[in-house]
Amino acid sequence: DLGLRSALLALTGRMQEAGGVSVTTRIAPDLPALAPELELVIYRVTQEGLTNILRHAEARRADVELRNDNGVMVLEIADDGSGYDADRVSSGEGLRGMRERALLVNATLTVDSRPGGGTVVRLAVRLPSTT
Repeated sequence: DLGLRSALLALTGRMQEAGGVSVTTRIAPDLPALAPELELVIYRVTQEGLTNILRHAEARRADVELRNDNGVMVLEIADDGSGYDADRVSSGEGLRGMRERALLVNATLTVDSRPGGGTVVRLAVRLPSTT
């Protein structure tokens, strides 16, 4: 009810308190109005990404960034945790859920990870043209 910005700040604050991971949150001040479905997907992907960090990553730090890159809304969730070998580890329920949510709004979801090198989850969706 208070908007995506407030919801994300509250979520990242709760996750930081719950898990002992330092979470830095950067939300661009000039974000355009977003469709409710897209806001929900961004929130849920952030929630699942942070939950995965708390459960699996053994991270000390996490960064959450939401920005508009020339008409593409980009959410990045990165950690400095243990990472994993994507070729040897199958996607769990959390990653499958994030991918399914991305499909609902025609977004792409990528996950970059390597053992000992942390993980970056990136959700990107082209915004409708306003011209």
